[in-house]
Amino acid sequence: MNDNEIKKEIRHFLRLSAPRELYTIPQASFRLNCSRNEFENLFVRTGKIKIVIYNGKKMVPHSEIDSYVQNLKHFTSREAIG
Repeated sequence: MNDNEIKKEIRHFLRLSAPRELYTIPQASFRLNCSRNEFENLFVRTGKIKIVIYNGKKMVPHSEIDSYVQNLKHFTSREAIG
């Protein structure tokens, strides 16, 4: 799956859930279409998304998810003529 397909899929899942300022790990993983068990390994430990601690719980700010989606690379391909 290339980055354009990933971005399209993530945007689909972003529309399915109500926007909030802070998301729990399960909510954030749903919005990014990944397993909640893999969320920290894929996004937090790699530095793609930062979490905050709110009332003793790990939370993901909406701005972090938005920033990640906006920064996904766009690839285009062009066929050579001739």
